[in-house]
Amino acid sequence: MKAEQRTVFVARDGRDFPTKAKCLAHERETCGSALVGLTEAQVEAARTWADPELAEAFEMFGYGLRKARQGAGQLKRRRRPNGPEPGQAIGVEEGQAIGVEEGR
Repeated sequence: MKAEQRTVFVARDGRDFPTKAKCLAHERETCGSALVGLTEAQVEAARTWADPELAEAFEMFGYGLRKARQGAGQLKRRRRPNGPEPGQAIGVEEGQAIGVEEGR
């Protein structure tokens, strides 16, 4: 008889995986299901990291949402409404360069 000891990675939903990478991939795919039906106390526990597994689920879901919106072109940098136009510096007169004295 031979005794073996193995490392098994267990996901949030209780599924076992042989590697950490496979477990994390499964948790990324199913992170939204961990957020369904939460109470206010559970959300507060995740926000303050009292429940680190739930906090990680929120982060994974937020990352996936942002990545999807960036891929769709919905998250682009917007110009400030009262800021300078592109190519204009603040406090520089037209025709002058920054850090260059006149007469040189």
